[in-house]
Amino acid sequence: MGPARASQYFIHRQIGEGGMSVVYVASDAHGNQVAVKRLKDEFASDPEFVKRFLQEAEIMGTLRHPHLAQAIDYVAAHGEFLLVEEFLSGGSLADRIGRGPILQQQALLWCRDALLGVDCAHQKGILHRDLKPGNLMFDAHGNIKVTDFGIAKVFGGPKLTRTRSEMGTPAYMSPEQIRTPQEAYHLTDVYSMGVVLYELLTRRVPFERSGDFDTKQAVVKETPPPPRLYNAEIPRDLERIVLKALEKDPNSRFGGCAEFAAQIDAYLQGRPFPSGGASWIRNHPRLTVVLVAGAVLIVLLMILSSAVRAAPGPRSATAKPITRPAFAPPHRETSPGETR
Repeated sequence: MGPARASQYFIHRQIGEGGMSVVYVASDAHGNQVAVKRLKDEFASDPEFVKRFLQEAEIMGTLRHPHLAQAIDYVAAHGEFLLVEEFLSGGSLADRIGRGPILQQQALLWCRDALLGVDCAHQKGILHRDLKPGNLMFDAHGNIKVTDFGIAKVFGGPKLTRTRSEMGTPAYMSPEQIRTPQEAYHLTDVYSMGVVLYELLTRRVPFERSGDFDTKQAVVKETPPPPRLYNAEIPRDLERIVLKALEKDPNSRFGGCAEFAAQIDAYLQGRPFPSGGASWIRNHPRLTVVLVAGAVLIVLLMILSSAVRAAPGPRSATAKPITRPAFAPPHRETSPGETR
């Protein structure tokens, strides 16, 4: 994929706008419809961001997956920066959520396919960082595709400034993306897809407050409400899958989007989600250490207490040991004046 000239594309109309870009429907020189994303002026004038845009445009051109929007070309001329992609005429997942409830199986299939697309990007070293229903689009045949890698991060590439790297949609951002955005890695996309699945099943996100700051605070500090609280028809195994993706500790989530997708497949095939035992210990190593140490301490205290109660008290020099027959009732001391 090489740079194209802006004159090769005829802009028809605007169809969307994000934080950094405006999206248009356009035609190429052969009359084929394409989507053209134009970088907003405030970003186009930033040399650091332009460098990243050109780097990522080249990388996006190498991605080939049935569930990724295909990048076709880019324009970098006269202060204009455009990314040209295939035109997806089926609308967004956000549109479909807005129309009403979605069948669980369909929701799971869409999430699985999107996860496989994101995993392909991860394999090429690209982290999306803004996965949400609005960035999951459908083609004319109903296939879901991940789009809008506008704030993607290239693993090992140059870092963005803090202002740029903090971009995202608060309700779908992972706790680590909020706390240390420059250090977020591929498991942040696992979390975001967990939020998407949560929303598909409950028609709401786990955390959404009146403002961005309060929403971010909730994401970082609060426990996600169980999905069954809002939809009692969600099976418990499916609820556990969703909550695992939403773990605060990235290492307690699925190991990647491919593993998340595989677990959805396993669920669809009727295999139970592993819970308890080794799985719980693996996902909560620190808490396991604390609980084991506490249990050992309790056992030691019980042993010590028993030993103290069993120790013989002081006896006089003339006292003789008392012997009892087996299974005899316990000896009872008599009070003065009482006859045995």
